[in-house]
Amino acid sequence: MLLIDVTLIHPSTLIATSSDVHLQATVVAGALSKLARDSVLHPLDTLKTRSQILSDLQREAAQQGSLYAGVLPTLLLSLPAGSAYFGLNEVCKDLGGSAEFAAALSATGYWFVRTPSELLKTRAMTETDDLQPFLQGDVRRFSSLLCNEGVGALWTGFGATVLRSIPFEVLRLSCYPILLEAFSATAANDSGVSGALAGFTASSGAALLTQPLDTIKTSLQLTREASEWDESAATSSQVDRFASAVTTILANGGPAALYRGGLYRAAIAGLGGGITFGTYQIALPWVEHVLHGFGGPS
Repeated sequence: MLLIDVTLIHPSTLIATSSDVHLQATVVAGALSKLARDSVLHPLDTLKTRSQILSDLQREAAQQGSLYAGVLPTLLLSLPAGSAYFGLNEVCKDLGGSAEFAAALSATGYWFVRTPSELLKTRAMTETDDLQPFLQGDVRRFSSLLCNEGVGALWTGFGATVLRSIPFEVLRLSCYPILLEAFSATAANDSGVSGALAGFTASSGAALLTQPLDTIKTSLQLTREASEWDESAATSSQVDRFASAVTTILANGGPAALYRGGLYRAAIAGLGGGITFGTYQIALPWVEHVLHGFGGPS
């Protein structure tokens, strides 16, 4: 009879390690925090996006639409994008990466997952003649984009978004732990409150500094076809389109046009950072506790 000495089986083969549980909890808590942020702040995001439309008439017409236009694709990808954001940040730190590299990696992963819904959301927010119900309108918009522009168009504005988000995240994630420690000393050890205050302060400041890049990103995503920039744009590079977008924005309002929606974005980023990091600080220990209850080490 074959006998197995169970004492030779390492405990790590039977249960998850503490680091495994922490990483899993990070992914889940990150997903929940981004979902909470997008659920609460979508109307304010709509106002910001509409304020960045170059045409005054189109902007006024778009104001008549619902403040929740584009909310379905946004919420659909909030969970996986949030998981990517916090998960990549945690993995990078565990591997000894710098805070700046972790921030850049988190931003790139987050927006790679999120850009398709961001594109659909941006166009839904600015359409002036879409009276269809949310789901029907989102399906029509998605089908039209695939048929007329191709699958690759789902990532329109990805480069500009990452170019905006990397400095934003580096600023935010570099300042956040410092502010968290400072606020923790005065927030009666309430992790949710200190996380929210630190997230609000770090995020709103970073948003104001990177606002021009957000305006350019929005302009790129509102361009249905490359030919809207110029006749040769169909074969132009991403750099050329980025430069054309900047030129168009400046021609329609000067340097000040690059800061359209800046106050909205600062408010969104501040409140969003407060909700995201506050929810994350509250959810993380709770999720870890639940995962330990399913067999992880205590």
